[in-house]
Amino acid sequence: MNSAEEKFIKEEIIPLLNNLGFERIRFNHGNREFGKDVVFSEIDRFGNRVYYGVQAKCGDISGGADSFINTISNEIDDAFDVPYYSTELKEDCFLSRIFVICSGKYTSNAIEKISQKITKRKSNVIFIDGERIKELQKRTITDKKNLKLKLNILINEFNFNIDVCKRILDIKDLYPGKTFSGNFRTNTLEDFLNSFIIEENNISQNLEIIWNNLINCNKKIDALMYTSVEQKEMHRELIESVEEQYTKNLPLVRDKLLLYLEKNFKEI
Repeated sequence: MNSAEEKFIKEEIIPLLNNLGFERIRFNHGNREFGKDVVFSEIDRFGNRVYYGVQAKCGDISGGADSFINTISNEIDDAFDVPYYSTELKEDCFLSRIFVICSGKYTSNAIEKISQKITKRKSNVIFIDGERIKELQKRTITDKKNLKLKLNILINEFNFNIDVCKRILDIKDLYPGKTFSGNFRTNTLEDFLNSFIIEENNISQNLEIIWNNLINCNKKIDALMYTSVEQKEMHRELIESVEEQYTKNLPLVRDKLLLYLEKNFKEI
């Protein structure tokens, strides 16, 4: 690997993978990379961790350079055949897909010639050129701006719900068995859970727990508001749940969201 390729990886590819939400991104530098300049992973829809690799090249890749085409196809074979040792799992992991990324463009049927040499694996190899890199960079900036906006709206909803908790607790002894506090807001939280996944600090898992808790609280609030008799046991359960949300869950997860926002969106 030359210095230009290393710069391309560190300044273009790795930041892009981070912005796309991939995890455990590792830059391999040395003679024993076996066609894997970068290794990264994600959790698939079935809950399994899947590993991918990047083979990075600076400049154009031409189909007219047979020796270079052979080198790339051999590196692709090595990347699939030789496992990657995961320091997190303490075991060897095989890659599911390879991304061949060049900073320039593919010329003279380069992709077709490489594909002919890796016929059994070509469906697991993705070719990306410099133009596509620029398109992805623009898209991720737009996506991050959207996520930042959603996070700020979600944090505002958390603050509103913390205030609802305070109102409930302020009158808990004035109206035993009843409540006149209004409901918790959950629409933004529900929309966020359906649109985004944040594994850092178990944020998404915490958000789902809070959503379920607030939905259950709202059911109790509605029952207490519209019944003509006192429901002291239901009221007691509501107060216990609200106290937990007020003193622990809502402020804790809101602060996690604020830290995540500060850490990941300073430049936007």
